[in-house]
Amino acid sequence: MLIARWYRRHQLRTCPEGLLPRLEVCADSVAAAVAAEEGGAHRIELCDNLLEGGTTPSVGKLLCCRRAVALPVHVMLRPRGGDFLYSAAELEVVEADLSALKAAGADGVVVGLLRADGRVDEVRLRRPAHVVSLYQHASSP
Repeated sequence: MLIARWYRRHQLRTCPEGLLPRLEVCADSVAAAVAAEEGGAHRIELCDNLLEGGTTPSVGKLLCCRRAVALPVHVMLRPRGGDFLYSAAELEVVEADLSALKAAGADGVVVGLLRADGRVDEVRLRRPAHVVSLYQHASSP
């Protein structure tokens, strides 16, 4: 958590008062989420398979993470690594995961959906958005 410590020290010197940035830490385990909280994070982005850019974590991981940290926990909705062009079947998985993770206590979700031309698929992105707080994944344009 050296990054979080550096961030806290650095932000106080460089940001106008009241405009401090928020630190979200990507965590792929309960231990990583606890370390992020101890290091000064403001929010957790919970996921699996960080080497593939992150995928949807299990409901069990979310439940254990919620018990271990007091921070808001946003979960990644991504059925597989690779691009953000999903088939209809993959989108059904995303929506089923969304329902289960919301019921398990997710504070929000992080998702990326693209069209074949590389632009954000705003129509399909809005479809599940009414369920929880929604953030576009930074890897998507």
